[in-house]
Amino acid sequence: MQIITQEQVKAICIFNSKLATIETSIKQRGLEESQRAIEKMLTQEHNINGYELDVEISMHSKSKELLCRWHKDLKPLYLLDNAEQYNCNIADNINYNSTPNLYDNKKLHNQKHCWLLHSLYHEIGVSFENILNIEYIWFDIKVKYQYVETL
Repeated sequence: MQIITQEQVKAICIFNSKLATIETSIKQRGLEESQRAIEKMLTQEHNINGYELDVEISMHSKSKELLCRWHKDLKPLYLLDNAEQYNCNIADNINYNSTPNLYDNKKLHNQKHCWLLHSLYHEIGVSFENILNIEYIWFDIKVKYQYVETL
């Protein structure tokens, strides 16, 4: 198991709060784009038959170095039939802390981690040292429409 200092634990807690705020922003913007896409489908604008909604997220260090980049499917954030929310992990208020298997620090184990933080250290394998060097996060929400034309 890797060792992490108490100072890093405190910094991770603060960083996680910032990431959770960014998750909320991503989800809100995704919901807005999803609603626009649904409206276009319902009005059959330009024969739109369907759509995909994705987010590309990249995180950059203080030296502007790209630390990681990944894609996440956001669709459907809302299902057409009953507007029920779909769990896409982003801003879902679930604790994704998986540090007990990776680090020997009880205070770290007791923290609540958002999906973005969990993805960084558990899924992508970015070290906490590099995570704490992230200065900015860039994200791009993409809507791709599918069209149908009859012959």
